[in-house]
Amino acid sequence: MNHTETLAQERIRTSALQRIIGSPATPALLVLLIALSMASIKLARFHFDPISFVLIDGSFVHLLARSFPSLDVPMDVPAYRAQRILLSALAAPFGPYEAWALIGLNVLSLVAGTYALARLAVRHRMPAILGAFFGLWIGALFVVEMDLTEVLAYELVLWRILCWEA
Repeated sequence: MNHTETLAQERIRTSALQRIIGSPATPALLVLLIALSMASIKLARFHFDPISFVLIDGSFVHLLARSFPSLDVPMDVPAYRAQRILLSALAAPFGPYEAWALIGLNVLSLVAGTYALARLAVRHRMPAILGAFFGLWIGALFVVEMDLTEVLAYELVLWRILCWEA
């Protein structure tokens, strides 16, 4: 093998690595692995009881998912409940497994939001790894760990921006 062929093969390897690193899927997969690890650790610590994720406002989300489409649950003013109903509405069809669905939907929202931000970064000629800021932001990870609605809301905003700029 001559020197020219060796250089050509090295360029092919380098460009393939750059495509992998520069892909919006890379930070999304990284965030998926971290979120699943965090969820698995918490579930293992609480004997795989998904209700362990229901903390603070997460209890409202959980109660709304169980009673959906009714907003008649003893919590607070119904107008407040209706402001963040989407996560509960998405989990409600899973019936007795809505606690598991809330965990899965939050992890999915975290990954989808990371992917959307990475696509926005690439579109604006920035590194795709910037998308990881969404998924690895400590507030987003806490939201996933407590079954809150913010990650879904932020993710939908990112997708709206992405679609609007298209």
